[in-house]
Amino acid sequence: MGNYQRYFFYDLRSDKYLIMSALKDLSEGKGQRAVQPTTGVSLQTQKRWLLRAADHVAQISVYLEHDMRLERVQIDEF
Repeated sequence: MGNYQRYFFYDLRSDKYLIMSALKDLSEGKGQRAVQPTTGVSLQTQKRWLLRAADHVAQISVYLEHDMRLERVQIDEF
């Protein structure tokens, strides 16, 4: 994965505030079909953003967990 992919908004054409608003609604449990009419973002685009966000969060978690020397019990508190 290239360094440019570490930046979540790299190469996205939509406004970052629209993306964050849609992802916020989705993360709070609002369904994709409910997000679509309020944002105008298609289901397929929402899915791409969700997958990209999940990958980004995974990368951030790996970075933050590096050299923490946590025991298994402590990881869920991280």
